Amino acid sequence: MLISLKTVKGFLIAFLLYTFFLKPLINQSTEKVPLEGVYATEIFVLNNDTLPLNPMNSARWNKMYIDRDDGINVVTNENQNSFYYSRIDSLQKTIALYQNHYSTNFFAIFTYLLKKDTLFLDGFIQSDSVKIIFSRKTKKGYPLLNRNFHWINEYPYNR
Repeated sequence: MLISLKTVKGFLIAFLLYTFFLKPLINQSTEKVPLEGVYATEIFVLNNDTLPLNPMNSARWNKMYIDRDDGINVVTNENQNSFYYSRIDSLQKTIALYQNHYSTNFFAIFTYLLKKDTLFLDGFIQSDSVKIIFSRKTKKGYPLLNRNFHWINEYPYNR
């Protein structure tokens, strides 16, 4: 009788821990983020001037990472990482970037159009007009996620 009472007590504690602590964390991490993915810059037009892929050009964006609901990481051609707080409005198709979380003045504002795996941004970075075309790479596009992963491989891809 005493063992069964302890067992029921243990299951009750485990159930309560799962319900109130673990389940909200699991549900939070599985929510779909709008425009989630890694975007590589194809064309970057700043003030009606197309910027070529040049490692010394710090104004041109090289990649953009969207993996959170409230922030976007941007990598410039000089491999400088910049994090911007974001507000993505999927109804009006706008993206607003802020340099800090509590700011009301935006750093950049864009209207976007997503066609298949191409993202078109048209807007302003500070006072400069910008048009950017990105190609999208989702998490499914990485080979490590699509094959069986083992810590120790005798050969690459275990062939």
